[in-house]
Amino acid sequence: MTVTNAVSGTNVHEVADGIYRINTPVYFEGGPGGFSFNQYLIADDAPLLFHTGPRKMFPLVREAVASVLPPERLRHIAFSHVEADECGSLNDWLDAAPEALPLCSSIAKLVSIDDLADRQRAASKTARRSISAATGCAGSRRRICRTHGNAGCCSTRRRRRCSAATCSRKAAPNCP
Repeated sequence: MTVTNAVSGTNVHEVADGIYRINTPVYFEGGPGGFSFNQYLIADDAPLLFHTGPRKMFPLVREAVASVLPPERLRHIAFSHVEADECGSLNDWLDAAPEALPLCSSIAKLVSIDDLADRQRAASKTARRSISAATGCAGSRRRICRTHGNAGCCSTRRRRRCSAATCSRKAAPNCP
């Protein structure tokens, strides 16, 4: 474990090969104890930060990420849901890592991130291809089968049909 900020106690611990937990403990003076904020960094060809931490904690998390890799190398800023501790510093990370894109559920994107995220520069084609490969959706639009309610991926260039794994033409011939 490496302490990256002695004042806050923020530290980095490699939990598996190339996977790091960034931990910032929070204590309440006179309180019964505290808790901690955790982020995870996957350091590979297309580095990913899972959970950004709150906006005011950005300098601490950035310092911790920088102890492993240059923050501008990040390609994905991922989070499981929209709350301040999960993606509060998303825009700070998008500024720090110009090639990074938010990676979240399609619902989070639709109802929150399309409005919250500030992208000053478009991501490179490489980053978009990486996201497409990670999501299995090669640049096409997500859609839901009207008949069976299954999420699928249907390219706008191809004939519109449900391509969800459980909604094939054989399994559901009436699927549009």
